[in-house]
Amino acid sequence: MSKNELEHIKEDISVMKEVMGLELPFGWDSVFVSLVLLPAAGVWCLFYLLISDQPSRLWAAIPLAVPFAAMGYLRFKYRRSTGRSAIKRREYGFNFYGSIVLGIVAAGYFIWARRVGLDIAYVMGGLMLIGGIMTVLMAFQTRGRLYYLGSGIPVMLLGVLALIWTTRDAIVVIACMTLIVAGLASGAIQVYQLKRSEMRNDTD
Repeated sequence: MSKNELEHIKEDISVMKEVMGLELPFGWDSVFVSLVLLPAAGVWCLFYLLISDQPSRLWAAIPLAVPFAAMGYLRFKYRRSTGRSAIKRREYGFNFYGSIVLGIVAAGYFIWARRVGLDIAYVMGGLMLIGGIMTVLMAFQTRGRLYYLGSGIPVMLLGVLALIWTTRDAIVVIACMTLIVAGLASGAIQVYQLKRSEMRNDTD
């Protein structure tokens, strides 16, 4: 039996474990990715408020690249050649590559919105609302992705708020607070699911 055939068998077994609730598609290292949103969002907000030049404020969002880099690290850590969990590799790959696609789409949307003169608050509000709804829907695809609710619901509510009433500066501050809440909520759900899974495995 070839190495590729063994890898396919491992992936099939991992999928069966996920369906049966025996294995989660994330580990404790994924909790770190959720919690790193807290300082990243806080630094973003601080830089944004300290920088007065409007075009330069775009650079204030650079700290948000830290969680993205952490996702990339996890995808690399669980690459196929390491023989680590196939289900975690698939989930981390989905998060990492999905973030790249969403980033490209969001950047294109922002460029288009600026050219047609749309208010930045409404632009961010629309992106947040759509992104939040998509995240909540994905949370119900499988029990292993329930932690998506921790980020999906706050982001969705922020989108609604931005579309109803807010200003450009206020939406950035609120977005920072939303990311902090999303990181805490997602991390808390992950910790709960991981501890519950460990207790169930110990019992079995």
